[in-house]
Amino acid sequence: MLLGRHRLPTLGSPSLAAQHPAFLAWRQACSASPEPNSIEVLQEVRKGRFDSGIYRLAGVGPRGTSIIAKRCPTVSAEVERTVYTYVLRHLPISTVGFYGYLQETQTEYGWLFLEYVDDEQFSDLSRHHRKLAARWVGQMHVLVAGTPTLSMLPDRGPKHYLSHLLLARHAIQSNVGNFSLESPDLRVADAILFQEDLLQSRWDQVEEVCSRIPRTLVHGDFARYNLRVRTTTPTASLAVFDWEMAGVGSPAPDIAEVSGRGVPRRLREPSQDLELAYYWQVVRKTWSGLSFERLKELAEVGAVFRLLAAISWECESISRGWWPGRELSVYHTDLATALERLRLHSRL
Repeated sequence: MLLGRHRLPTLGSPSLAAQHPAFLAWRQACSASPEPNSIEVLQEVRKGRFDSGIYRLAGVGPRGTSIIAKRCPTVSAEVERTVYTYVLRHLPISTVGFYGYLQETQTEYGWLFLEYVDDEQFSDLSRHHRKLAARWVGQMHVLVAGTPTLSMLPDRGPKHYLSHLLLARHAIQSNVGNFSLESPDLRVADAILFQEDLLQSRWDQVEEVCSRIPRTLVHGDFARYNLRVRTTTPTASLAVFDWEMAGVGSPAPDIAEVSGRGVPRRLREPSQDLELAYYWQVVRKTWSGLSFERLKELAEVGAVFRLLAAISWECESISRGWWPGRELSVYHTDLATALERLRLHSRL
């Protein structure tokens, strides 16, 4: 949930707010709700008249608090609903209040209603925040691994990321000739295709690394913009949003993010692995066979997964006539680093 980014004007008039689609949806889910004092538009994506959006409804929640109303495609809304309803609420870790779900009639969209957490934004510059995130996600991974509820979630294992690789490669190969690209962009495109060929040829090694620990719940986008740090409680705790990319699979992508190997990659020197050590302190009690060196290798595989997904998403713009040269250049550089750390960079 991208709170705090791209905020749009607030509907301050109660009469106007009461006619907004976000409140009309909330009123269907909670018929006794009072009218909102205001509605703040936190994010909107408009491809037609009305599409995805995230809104803060002031004064309609428990004891007059604000809530979040999030409209998104049903396929991703159902994943989030499952995570909040059947997984997180049963765990002894901090979580976000889930107030309900509404499936729209005659559309492929649904509404999620969540607690509004107006605390500290997560900062990569804060060692305390990074430690909190590493320990939280470690607890989540070991608590959920092997539970029956995982069967309700989509697969987010190596095959999922291999599909991202194949989609991106097809998009680049099929469309690179449709653009008048400068030499640097052509070199990056060729380099990414080489990296993807290399990875596909060694995918069995990637799967072997992932097989070392159990499949579990994976957030899939455990980045700072989806995290908040609660400071209004006696002990600071983490609030984690936006589970639409969640599923069951290797925890590698989440480990990559908390260790600084995510997108964009912050960790450059392997010796700077404090957050990964915090994560290991939690999980090694359960996954006793996982050494710290093997955990670092798993984090690099997670970096590969995150980058393959990011490249695939950027390649969606290619079919719309825009070449994401700057983004692909950054991803190519970070992918080269991960492949080097995995000692795959010269094995084709």
